[in-house]
Amino acid sequence: MFGKPGVSRCGRRSLLLLLLLFSMVRVSGQGEFVLSGECGKRMGKVVTLKIYDGDSTARVLYGKVKGGVFSIKGTLKRTAPAVLRFGNGQELELVMEAGELTVAVDGESVARSKVNGSRSNSRYRYAMQQIGEGKSVGEFVGENADWEITPYVVYRSMGALTAEEVEELMGKIDSGARSCYHYWAIGKKLAEMAAVTEGSVMPDFEYMTDKKKKVHYRDSVWKGCPTVLLVGATWCGKCKEVESEARKQCGEEARLVAVEMDRDPKGWDADFMKVLGVEKLPYLMVVDREGKIYARDVRVWELGRLLSAERREKEKR
Repeated sequence: MFGKPGVSRCGRRSLLLLLLLFSMVRVSGQGEFVLSGECGKRMGKVVTLKIYDGDSTARVLYGKVKGGVFSIKGTLKRTAPAVLRFGNGQELELVMEAGELTVAVDGESVARSKVNGSRSNSRYRYAMQQIGEGKSVGEFVGENADWEITPYVVYRSMGALTAEEVEELMGKIDSGARSCYHYWAIGKKLAEMAAVTEGSVMPDFEYMTDKKKKVHYRDSVWKGCPTVLLVGATWCGKCKEVESEARKQCGEEARLVAVEMDRDPKGWDADFMKVLGVEKLPYLMVVDREGKIYARDVRVWELGRLLSAERREKEKR
């Protein structure tokens, strides 16, 4: 009358559906991947892929460019942000998933290269586009608090946020999305930012000149004169434009120190980039004649006003 004990046909179907869904989630988040693409000879002979799929560590994989084609194989622990760096120093940010991914390299602007095979990458780019068009980072976090890439979006947006705003956003991220590299990196970054806030003494650091010589920041400034620090890159056209205008604004009143981060082999991970808390290019800072940070993340058209204000404050003392 009651039949044999066990799982009903409906129950078995539900179980199979759950197993299928679990399998799909697992495949999209972790497993083996192949990243390939075509690039011109001027892009270099080797590409490196830095993957941030650890809790507080990143790892690097390498691939050779043969006949204008590169391919990198590996295994992912989870869906994770990554940086693909070409031999000529240009970089492409992307979000990695398990499976086959291809890159249609844009030789003019690598950052605009299309990545196929990763839905998370498309979702990430759309999110950054929305933020660039005026959507607040807070609104984005509220809508995507459980997404494992959300900490990365916050990390990439830190240059436009105060430390207090970042701390508030961190508290809104779900616990399941906190066990990733960039949630840890945000905390580390906040600690570093606390050491280079406006009003604090500008820390010394080493950087590489265009003559491949390491010099100290303290040896590049003029005593008793304000300093404008510009962090850029050799491949950054906008940085060159800002540097030209900044020199005009400084004149003989201030010393311009231009640092190109890609002259350091570590690039974005260069020690001075971490010390200064720089997350975007170009990046301008004004340091007063006493060696204290007067203003961070300055727009080039603000330099004249800020240098005049710094001079007036000096005259009042």
